[in-house]
Order: sequence, then C-alpha cells, then structure tokens
Amino acid sequence: MREASERIGAGDILAKIDSLMDWRALSPILKRGSGRSGCGSPGYDPQLLVKCLLTGKWHRLSDPKQERALKARLDFMIFCGLDLHAPLPYETAQCRCRNALLKGRRRPAGSVSTLWFEPSDFQPDML
Repeated sequence: MREASERIGAGDILAKIDSLMDWRALSPILKRGSGRSGCGSPGYDPQLLVKCLLTGKWHRLSDPKQERALKARLDFMIFCGLDLHAPLPYETAQCRCRNALLKGRRRPAGSVSTLWFEPSDFQPDML
C-alpha cells in the first residue's frame, strides 16, 4: 500500500485527518463499549468500523455505497488501514456498529456498553 499512499499523496484530506488523530487512544474505549460476549468469531476491529462510518458520513454514502467505495477507493482503504487483500466489513457490520454507537449515547455514563466518550476516558497525555 506504500505505492498507493505515494500515488494519493500527503495532501489527501483523509491522510491529514489520519495523521492528526491518535486512533490507538480510542481503541480501548471502543472495545470496552462493543458489548461483545467473546463467543463466536472475533468480528471486525471497532476502530476499522468507526473509520468506515466516518468516511461514509463525510462523503454522504449509504451503507451499500460505503461498502462498494471501500472496495474501489484507495484513499478509503488507506485511511481505514486496509490492504488490497483484507476482508472488508459488510454494510450490515457498519450498520450494527452505528447502532451500537447510538445505543451507547443513550446509556448512563460509565455503563459497560457506553461508546460515547466521557472526559474520564482520556488521560492528559492523550490530548
């Protein structure tokens, strides 16, 4: 994917956003709030799903169009951390992630499945 990154260039808006965000800081929060039982297959990385949702939202794509865009757009693949042969999240996985995020917003602060970020989730060195 290095060649693809070079082709797209450092001026790409998704590359700029990706370089500004500390995605690793969000991963524990997202995993804690995913509500997974631990049974069955591990599923997609929550960070990947959030990045997919963001690109879809920013580009006003429906879930089916977002799934197709992930197959075709190098900038989306690079932003989401996918390579050309990586399994892509289906539109239903993205929809379930969005629903979990929305459900988490309605839960009381500190609940196990809260996906909305609380100030206590961030350490001073993360900002």
